[in-house]
Amino acid sequence: MKLTRLLYGLICSIFYSTIYECQGLMSSDLVYIFTKQDRMRIQLSKMEVFNTIGKDECCKLINKWKIENIDDRDYRQVLDVGMRQICDYNIFPVLVNIPNAEYIIINLITENNVSIINILDNKRNTQFNDKAIIEYHIFLVQYNYNPNYYQLKSNNMKHFLNIFFLNILSVEKNKLIYLKKNNYMRFLEEDTKKRRRDKI
Repeated sequence: MKLTRLLYGLICSIFYSTIYECQGLMSSDLVYIFTKQDRMRIQLSKMEVFNTIGKDECCKLINKWKIENIDDRDYRQVLDVGMRQICDYNIFPVLVNIPNAEYIIINLITENNVSIINILDNKRNTQFNDKAIIEYHIFLVQYNYNPNYYQLKSNNMKHFLNIFFLNILSVEKNKLIYLKKNNYMRFLEEDTKKRRRDKI
């Protein structure tokens, strides 16, 4: 009887340790599979303005823009640069899909931040994307993706200047955006301090 219990205990111990190891492997695989890009894709899916299209679909759209502007060599070169950037492994494209304001935001995803390295626009756009860019920036700050735009300066000066004039590079302003979503009491404290300083 004692031997039977001992054998039963030994078998149970081996069984549960095997399950534990399998769960560990499964969880580590899940961590590996579920990337920062996947998390962004899920979060952005709740927002109507942004469409997280795949790289193939993105390249098809760029080719469509190129065909529509076959006579504009400079514009096609800009699109070619963007297409080469999209082929990078860590690139995450986001389509701003507003009537008459169609843009592709090209993001470089790193461990510490999200770098907006280029913004491609449909030449047929008749509206500016300022509101969408601000909304996207707020999203990145709220979820602590730490956005930066410095590579955009060398890739697309027109859009970098737009970012600059929209005044979304302010460290203090970004801090308030983050706190408003993640720590509202602290946001009220910091916002009150800012308002007092502005009155002086």
